[in-house]
Amino acid sequence: MTNRKALYTLSAVFILGALAILFQQYLTHGRFIELKDVLHHEFFAFTLLAFALGILLATYATARK
Repeated sequence: MTNRKALYTLSAVFILGALAILFQQYLTHGRFIELKDVLHHEFFAFTLLAFALGILLATYATARK
């Protein structure tokens, strides 16, 4: 597995983890995002999404064409 493939895989895992957290929030509380609990579930979901986006942008920007 090349370094880029590993980064894409890691990014996909982060995105799926974030979506799983938000889906679990929806199943238990009936909403994807609750502003009063933004420092609980949503914080980790948005952090994972930010990491994934950063990895994808850095990988895209440094790709040799």
